[in-house]
Amino acid sequence: MPLGPFEEFLLGAARRFVRFPVEPREWEAVGVAAPPDLVEFKQRFLALVEDAATLVQQLPPVDMGCLYLDRIGRPVCPDPAGPDFPKLTRHFGSVKGAWPRIVET
Repeated sequence: MPLGPFEEFLLGAARRFVRFPVEPREWEAVGVAAPPDLVEFKQRFLALVEDAATLVQQLPPVDMGCLYLDRIGRPVCPDPAGPDFPKLTRHFGSVKGAWPRIVET
């Protein structure tokens, strides 16, 4: 199934508007000791975007925007061809937040 205009827009934006920090202190702020090879880093990032595009094309359009959760509620990367795919719980965002939280009283 081809990507829709929204999916194409999001993935295209991810491909075009990537900005990697160049200052070592910016990398240290996110826990990276030394700046990586930015050419290799961007190539890996773009490969991940392509993997995401392939996955989105395989997922049911009705599931667009949901997280897939395993049987104990952990987010997983779905395998649409896998036997457990129908058993995954679909979690869609809500007005008050995208992730459920438990409030102790």
